[in-house]
Amino acid sequence: MLKEFQSDCEVTKVDKFITQFDHHSPFYRENFFNVIERLADSEIAAVHSTAWNDGFSIATSYDMIRKVAGDPDKFTNLHGYRVVPRTAMPLLFPSDMDGTHHADLRKVLNPWFSPKKIAQYRQGVEDDIAMLLGEARAKGILDWVDDFAQPVTGRVTMRLLGLPEEAWSDYALPIHNIAFCIGSMESRLEAGRDFAVLVKESVAKLASLPDAPGLIGHLSRTEINGTRVSVDDIERCVLNIIIGGLDTTQATFSCAAVYLARNPDRRDELRNHPDRIRAATMEFLRVFASAPMTGRYNAQDVAIDGHQFRKGEATLLFWPAGNFDPKFVERPMEMSFTRPGARNITFAAGPHSCLGQHLSKMELEAMVRALVHTDYTLIEDGVAAAEDVSAALAYLHVPSRLIG
Repeated sequence: MLKEFQSDCEVTKVDKFITQFDHHSPFYRENFFNVIERLADSEIAAVHSTAWNDGFSIATSYDMIRKVAGDPDKFTNLHGYRVVPRTAMPLLFPSDMDGTHHADLRKVLNPWFSPKKIAQYRQGVEDDIAMLLGEARAKGILDWVDDFAQPVTGRVTMRLLGLPEEAWSDYALPIHNIAFCIGSMESRLEAGRDFAVLVKESVAKLASLPDAPGLIGHLSRTEINGTRVSVDDIERCVLNIIIGGLDTTQATFSCAAVYLARNPDRRDELRNHPDRIRAATMEFLRVFASAPMTGRYNAQDVAIDGHQFRKGEATLLFWPAGNFDPKFVERPMEMSFTRPGARNITFAAGPHSCLGQHLSKMELEAMVRALVHTDYTLIEDGVAAAEDVSAALAYLHVPSRLIG
């Protein structure tokens, strides 16, 4: 797949890793696809690890992932337990909600992220792509992450929220650096605090305007069960959309950019068969699932298919493992651009399926189309994979030379 995330590691070493699963370790990053393939071959449904804290479970088969994700009473989001080890993160709405409160807010938010609504932003994305590629061709060089994916996803998100699109980097880069551990811990923490203050001030200012634009304006004028949505809750929604929606799409795209550059025959396939680009986008989402793991809090002791989920611990849903489960996808280790009925669970399952998945698919398809129709070669010594892929399977930098 990708040499940075796959090796010739012996199966016995992979098996040993699985028994003490550490998703923050260098071994996990360097053997990501080895682990995925081994889980698929062994039909393991779930594992327990004590690599962090007192222990946590990882749901690894498609069926087990669906069972856990579909039962928010037993596996809840209310504790904000999205990562292991748990970190001090702000509450995000609707991610850190369950029950009727979650359902009520999703009813308000869903229309803003429907395929019909997202289609209204397609032309703006394509215009941004044309502008960025035009600037890059004048220079003859382009980093597909820094100079392309970040501004494309950042600008459209700002437009959707009602924030100034030219200020996209002020909101996007702090989260990017935190997600990929760029800079010192102190600098990331400081940037995170500044980001939270920026969002708080921006939401308060915009929500105070009677004709405020975008989703922020809409929420500021919305009542749920007779109560106006509070500024604090709008802030949590904005945090959720920015934190959950930018680097995830960028991550999948960065992997696609590297894959197509190193496999020019596959790029030629899509160039000669542009009708396959949409299916290819879905396959990139399946193979290069952007957010490998999201967590739930075990509200009670639960036994499912022989695995004991312990009350008070976390359960991580290993979405890529589900995507490679042969009971879910035939020939899972094959990258196919003609796979019939292409599907994946990259965008989660159950009531917490990704709010912004249609936006992500639209952005990614437009960016992949640009890749296919751009002649480029990687500057290999500058290609940099993320050091920690627990939050996102991604490249930090994908510098390239543009040809012609």
